[in-house]
Amino acid sequence: TRLLPERDVRRAIERVQREDLAIPAEATVEETLRTVVQRALARDASLRYPSVQELHAALTRWLDPEVEAEPAAPAGHGTLDFLLRRMRHKGDFPALSESVVRIQRVATSETESLNRLSSEILKDVALTNKLLRVVNTAHFSSAGGAVSTVSRAVALVGFATVRDMALSLVLLEHMRDKAHANQLKEEFLRALMAGTLADELSAGSRDGEETFLGSMFQNLGRLLTEYYFPEEAEQIRGLLDGPDAPAAAHGAAAARV
Repeated sequence: TRLLPERDVRRAIERVQREDLAIPAEATVEETLRTVVQRALARDASLRYPSVQELHAALTRWLDPEVEAEPAAPAGHGTLDFLLRRMRHKGDFPALSESVVRIQRVATSETESLNRLSSEILKDVALTNKLLRVVNTAHFSSAGGAVSTVSRAVALVGFATVRDMALSLVLLEHMRDKAHANQLKEEFLRALMAGTLADELSAGSRDGEETFLGSMFQNLGRLLTEYYFPEEAEQIRGLLDGPDAPAAAHGAAAARV
């Protein structure tokens, strides 16, 4: 895969001067390396590595996560130190794309119009496709025929649904390893379901929000393991009888791995 598929040298130079270059999404590049290279490609010099030595250090840390540019930490739990070191050298947990942030801002506003929200949705191809697929399911069959415009789709489902959809359906859409993204989505949904059930069981309680968050974060360890350590997470699953194995079995398998 070529970063800049231009045969004309002059045209290529013009694009380098005017455009932010990005590694093609279809290129198979490990996420940490992608982050390093993307920073090195930044047009804004202040965003790039300040020296070739720092770029070399970043690449060295990617090649060997045990190489630390920071002062050695005090002696502690060897396994935990090793895992934390690996976490520091991996990209942060999936962040919302800029388009999703804009959609959230518009959808929660009391003054923005339907046209403005529709315009923002159209900027994100993934969300546009998701929204149109949802409104053309049997659940919305009473709308009278196929829905082909985003503005009509938004009018049908409402601003709140679009806001939730932007968060829940698009959060992991931009991860390039789809198998890993699907597994992470399973863990995310498991955590969300735990919080939802706890909220329902405590209906009427003044502490409903705390109950929701507390129950959801009971699964935080599994969620972080799946994101930061997918190989170990796969090993843990291999030691279990299935996804419904009791919590004690999960803990024992995790400790063994």
